[in-house]
Amino acid sequence: MAASPGTERLVLVAREAFGTIRYVGDPLGDALCVLSAAAVEDRRRVGFPVPPWDLIGIYTQGRLLSPPRSG
Repeated sequence: MAASPGTERLVLVAREAFGTIRYVGDPLGDALCVLSAAAVEDRRRVGFPVPPWDLIGIYTQGRLLSPPRSG
């Protein structure tokens, strides 16, 4: 799921931010919350000047909304 790259990044830049995230039990919604938190913290702490969605695209390698793999 897309939350993994966001989770990994958030652990690196602001582990304490996990305590402020409100999980709703929806996998996509929860993934977006974590990814958004990682992007906000990257911009704030590291000073990345790019928009949050660009960072989210980097974290997910452009596959946030890709169709599911058949298998």
